[in-house]
Amino acid sequence: MNKEKVIEVSKYILSKLILFLFCVGFISGYSFLFGKENSICGVVLIMSLLMFIDIDFNFNAKSAAILIPITIVSAGVFAKLSLYNAFLGIIINTIIIGFILVLTRKNQMAYLPFLMGY
Repeated sequence: MNKEKVIEVSKYILSKLILFLFCVGFISGYSFLFGKENSICGVVLIMSLLMFIDIDFNFNAKSAAILIPITIVSAGVFAKLSLYNAFLGIIINTIIIGFILVLTRKNQMAYLPFLMGY
């Protein structure tokens, strides 16, 4: 390997290391603030934020600023409602997952943060 390739690979590894350390720090801080039982929410939150940087929803900024929080909150509410009755839960889960898939249909990876949170 030549010297330029080694420097390029080293810069790439360093950038990923910094991102990894940020993620570990964020999740640790989230767990400290909200308790270890809620640490998975921190994982979903940081993964969603990192994915939203690269995903193009084909919405304008105002629509995305409204639809993303509404979708996340409604997924949480409907997930809680689906726990009360198994048969009603099947219907609720099917509807909310269908809604998420229809909302994010323009990009193949856009549904991942929402479904991971659900």
